[in-house]
Amino acid sequence: MGCIFAASSFLNAAKLLVPSQYTSIQAAIDAASVHDTVLVSPGTYFENINFRAKGIVLASTFILTQDTATIDATVINGSQPTMPDSASCVIIASKVPSTIADTNACIIGFKITGGTGTKWNDEHNPGNIYREGGGILVQYLSPRILHNHITHNQAVSMSGGMASAGGGAIRCGDSNPLIQNNVIDNNQGRYGAGIVFNYCGCTVRNNLIAHNSGGQDFGGSGVWLLGESSLGLPRKLVNNTIIFNYSAGPGGGIWALNTSATINNNILWGNTATSGKQIYSGASTLTVTYNDVQDGYTGAGNIKEDPEFDVINYFLSGISTCVDKGDSSAVFNDKPDPLNPSMAKFPSKGDPRLRSSSCLIR
Repeated sequence: MGCIFAASSFLNAAKLLVPSQYTSIQAAIDAASVHDTVLVSPGTYFENINFRAKGIVLASTFILTQDTATIDATVINGSQPTMPDSASCVIIASKVPSTIADTNACIIGFKITGGTGTKWNDEHNPGNIYREGGGILVQYLSPRILHNHITHNQAVSMSGGMASAGGGAIRCGDSNPLIQNNVIDNNQGRYGAGIVFNYCGCTVRNNLIAHNSGGQDFGGSGVWLLGESSLGLPRKLVNNTIIFNYSAGPGGGIWALNTSATINNNILWGNTATSGKQIYSGASTLTVTYNDVQDGYTGAGNIKEDPEFDVINYFLSGISTCVDKGDSSAVFNDKPDPLNPSMAKFPSKGDPRLRSSSCLIR
């Protein structure tokens, strides 16, 4: 869905080129109008960018070439902020909740690194200040976050009287984002080191979420879910590989409190925590089916067997017990290999009619 969506938007939009027309990404965003595309050539951009609530597509040339090498070659590095209290790599936020349904903003094909989060007032508990969103901070908008490598960001500093810090890679509040085909690894947060969803809907699909750490305050280091969306929007975690995350509190893989979520066709393995190593559920209604959960979980089709990854990139090996063990509903079918239609297209394995791989990376 991600690339098709992005390509159609790109073909019909005005294009602002960085660095040939604009020397910085922020300058191009400032000049852009709704539905424009800011197209960024490979390079390292030491910026802390703000979409300024504009529904634009921000993309690397990956959108044209589909060459995954372009992703790590096009870097938004937020390690040199002009204002230390606004040090997220990317902010996609509106000032008013009426914009939650706006899905126009899209970020595609970047390495996002070096961010340390933004001082943020908790909308649901005014007066409590948190440092939020090391890599990406989202509020009152519902962007598409596609095909990025979000790595080595932090939301840990509590200087200046902050209550806590979280959402090392991504923090979303009162929104409904699509987060798909990303690698989210080696981020830190005092809660939700990977992704924080604060009173959100969300679809989290086909991501590798690995080696994120923290959780000292409220737990959670893979995916952190708190509360229901004010609009009743669902939370869906589908076909993700959530592995080797560490929480000093509960919920190494998934942490959920006072919420509901559908958790389907994921691998949760090697996550560590004080309790709920793979999944922690506090006063939540979780529908957990067709997952490989290391410490087990009640639900149709769940297994707890070593996924036997290819250790280089965490694809499934050919002998993995996860092959063809996913939900057999047609909506979850793997794509067939065009040269051998009886087999699933790499990196999926086995019969294309059965979901075999929890994560189709990028």
